[in-house]
Amino acid sequence: MRAFFFGIFMKIIFLFLFSNVLFAADDSALASFRVKVSNVRVSKKLYIDTPFAKKYKKLMTDEFKKGPNFDSNYRLVRIGCGSSCTEVAVINMEKGKIYQTGLYIDGSGDWIRGDILQYQQESSLLVMTGCLKEDKTKCGHHEYSWQGDQFKAEFFRSNELEPKPAPPATH
Repeated sequence: MRAFFFGIFMKIIFLFLFSNVLFAADDSALASFRVKVSNVRVSKKLYIDTPFAKKYKKLMTDEFKKGPNFDSNYRLVRIGCGSSCTEVAVINMEKGKIYQTGLYIDGSGDWIRGDILQYQQESSLLVMTGCLKEDKTKCGHHEYSWQGDQFKAEFFRSNELEPKPAPPATH
């Protein structure tokens, strides 16, 4: 009887660990998009010159003050767009320019482990885990590289564990 419960316990532990490996950002993925971090000359002005920037003026201003956190001289900004929805914006810290990326992720799936957005200042890769634009047909692990003014889809793995081509980033 004791062996039976131990076997069940081990299966639960294995499944928990295995699901984390499948849907957590791999440091080697972030490392493969490594960038050199240098002293960033931060712009003295943040340009609030688009309807999107005006809508999120306070958030963008607060985030701009915090400095770069992504791809050497950029600031990745999380914008809440619902109870489990996150929109991604990017600020070029040298130019004070705000980019509306068009990327939205729904992180409400019970299969998700860890943070739905993973990124580093030393990498141009953004890893998103969830359903893209709340579309249940695009749920899984998404990787996008920053190209200076937009994201490029690099990799997508469905939460059903079937390989699929990366859905394109829309603007």
